[in-house]
Amino acid sequence: MKTFFRILTIGTCLLWQTVQAQSLMMKITRKPVFDVSAYKQIGIGDIVGPNGFRNQTAMDLSDELTTLLTQKGSHEILDHSTLSQMARSKSALKEIQINENALAALSKKMQSAVMIVGRIQSETVRQQQKSHTGSISVNGCATGYWYETSGEFILQLRLLDVKTAKLIKAQAIKIPMNYEGSRVWCATPTQFDTEDILRKSVSKAVQEIVNYMFPYEETHELVFEKTLFAPFKDLKKAAAFYNTGSPAECLQILEGYAKDVSLKDKVRPMAHYNYALGLYATSQFAKAKEEFMKAYKLSPQPHYKRNADIAENEMRQSYMAEKPQAAGVGNR
Repeated sequence: MKTFFRILTIGTCLLWQTVQAQSLMMKITRKPVFDVSAYKQIGIGDIVGPNGFRNQTAMDLSDELTTLLTQKGSHEILDHSTLSQMARSKSALKEIQINENALAALSKKMQSAVMIVGRIQSETVRQQQKSHTGSISVNGCATGYWYETSGEFILQLRLLDVKTAKLIKAQAIKIPMNYEGSRVWCATPTQFDTEDILRKSVSKAVQEIVNYMFPYEETHELVFEKTLFAPFKDLKKAAAFYNTGSPAECLQILEGYAKDVSLKDKVRPMAHYNYALGLYATSQFAKAKEEFMKAYKLSPQPHYKRNADIAENEMRQSYMAEKPQAAGVGNR
């Protein structure tokens, strides 16, 4: 039987799943790289363009970031007009430099503030017309034309502790701007709106900045594997248990299949794989990795190994999230 796969994104990785049978709707709360809950205020300082000055893109990013942070409602947001004197660009090619005197003066008023500054390193969207002549004609024409865009929106982000005047975190926010348009045959293709691509990239960068500082939730669909004749009659029931808040009952069904010695060799890898999905969905990443690898040893399918690697990566992320914050932040 021909098997079809779909790709599910988890973080920066991929889960390959069969599109048959039932699925688990998993919600993951991601911990921020730098948790700002210890602070009372967030200031948005100078965010500048590639040439070291505030351009339209930098202003749009600052405005959108201010709006999104204000909507969070957890901190007092200090806008750019208050904090612009605190940072300036040294040059178009060098790092952000902090105005120490201004920072020291304002730190007396803001004893619990983190400040955001940054420089847009790249914002150019390029597009080029492409063509390809094949052996098959469409309406008497064998040449297809389309546009492709390339580029990357890059923001060099800096987080600063206002009280100590120290750099806390530095991160490059990178948003790909690569798109491929629809093909037309022996006609002029439609160009992309590069300004719209840039606007959407700015919005994605703003969301990444917020996710960098605040917990956020992701939802993923994990799809069970099943062939037409596989003896997994209770997969639908298992999925219903999980999706209605009874994960233990779900795991009991899946574990039963994984331990069923009467299963034929053909479907045993699927049983371990499905059990691994259940363990993954309940954040038992170490056990999930073991079950993915059991499936892989029985049937070396690339997506079994790929998912084992994803589970291992989740283990690392959980470990890193449990590590204490950087020294010097302290309790506010």
